[in-house]
Amino acid sequence: MRKKYVGLAMVALFAILVCFQHSSTAGLAMETTCTGYSKRAAVSASDDNGLSSKANPLPQAQIAIAENSSRPSGKNSGRVVELKTLLSVSDQPPHFFFKYPSGVKLSRRGDVFVLDDEEILQFDSSGKFLRNYFKKGQGPGEMQYVRDIAIDGENLAVFDSFPKKVCLFNFEGHLLSEFKISQLRAGARAVRLIHVDESNYYLAVSGIPDTGWKMVRADNPNYFQVYDEKTEQVEELATFSVPAWVMSGGGAGAMVETCSLQIVPFKKNQFVISHTEDYLLKIFDAEKKEVVAAFKRKYKRVKIPEAQRRPIRIAVTDREYAYKPTHYNDILEVLVVGDLIWALTSTVDKSKGLLVDVFNGQGQYVDCFYLKFPFELNPGFRDIGINLAVDQEGKTLWATVKNPDETFSLKKFQL
Repeated sequence: MRKKYVGLAMVALFAILVCFQHSSTAGLAMETTCTGYSKRAAVSASDDNGLSSKANPLPQAQIAIAENSSRPSGKNSGRVVELKTLLSVSDQPPHFFFKYPSGVKLSRRGDVFVLDDEEILQFDSSGKFLRNYFKKGQGPGEMQYVRDIAIDGENLAVFDSFPKKVCLFNFEGHLLSEFKISQLRAGARAVRLIHVDESNYYLAVSGIPDTGWKMVRADNPNYFQVYDEKTEQVEELATFSVPAWVMSGGGAGAMVETCSLQIVPFKKNQFVISHTEDYLLKIFDAEKKEVVAAFKRKYKRVKIPEAQRRPIRIAVTDREYAYKPTHYNDILEVLVVGDLIWALTSTVDKSKGLLVDVFNGQGQYVDCFYLKFPFELNPGFRDIGINLAVDQEGKTLWATVKNPDETFSLKKFQL
C-alpha cells in the first residue's frame, strides 16, 4: 500500500504546479537562448510571478557549436557493456524503506547516499546501511523538505527548500554547520543545490513567466548562481533557458518544462550543461562566467510509440490544457566519469540496451557503447526513469531500481 503514490510522484516530475500571490505588475522581457523548436512565445515575468526585474538574464557570448559526425572516433565504439549485479539492497525495517528515491550520490571513498522521501540514507561500498541523516523539524540539523544533496570531499551538504537552508554534515552524521541562503532573486519558484566546493554553493534558480492566461510555449530562464558562505553573497553566473508550456497570470500559474536543466560538475570551476530537447551540450566556466565549448553530433530524434504517449495536464483554477510529448529528448542524462562526458541518449535497443555517447573535454565524440541493464529499461520522455551514479574510474554503477512488486532496491553493478 505504501507504494501506491509512486505513480503520482513520477507525474510530479513532469508537471510542476505553482500557485503564488500577485502583488506587482512591473515586468521585463525574457531573453531566449534555447533551441530545438521553431515557434516561441514572447512572455514577460513580474517581480512576484517570475524573478526580480532588477536585472535582465545574463547574456551569453556567442560561441560556435562544434558538430561531430554520427560516428565516434574510437575503434571499439558500438560495443555492448552488460551490467553484472554485484549486490542488491532492499528495505530494512525499521531503519528505512525505499519509497520513491530521487537521487544517488557517491563519495570518493565509496560511500553511497540515497535521497528519498524524508530519508537521506548512507551506505558503505559493500551496501551496509550506516545511517539516515533526515530529522523532521526546524531545529539545528532538522529539515522540512529536502530538495537536493551534494558531496564536498568528506562532507554531505543537504539543501532544505523550506526554509532555504543548508545543513553540512560529516560522514559520521555530525552536524558541522547550518545556514540560510539569502539574497536569492525575488519570486524564485524553485531552487536547486547543484554542487559544493568549500564555501561556494552552486545553485539553479527559476521562476515562472506571466503569459496573461494564455497557454503558450516559452523559454523559461533558469539562473545559475553561486552563494559564498563566508561573505553571504550571491553571484549570478549565467542564464540557461529551458523550453516549457506555461499558463499563468492573475495570481496563479502552472508550467511543464519539457526538458530538465542539467548542470553537472566537470573539471575545476567547470560544468557540463544540457538544457534543450535536441542534442546539444555545453561546457561552462564559472570563473570566466562564459560557455567555453558547445558541441553536438548528428542524431535522429526518437519518437515515443503512439501507445505510450500520455498527455501531461496543466490546470489552473477552472482552466485546463494538455500537452502530449511525441518524441523523447535526445539526451536523457549527463554523467561525468573522470575526464570524459557521458551523454545517455534516448536510443534504446531491446537486444543491446541504452546508447551512451562519450565526449572528451574539447567536445570531440570519441566513443559510444550500449549499456545493457539486467532488466527492461523504460525511460520517460525527458529522463532515464531510474536514478544512477558511476564512480570516477567507470568501473561500478549504482542505481535505484523499481522491482516487479512495486518496491525499490539499491543495486550495485560492475561495468
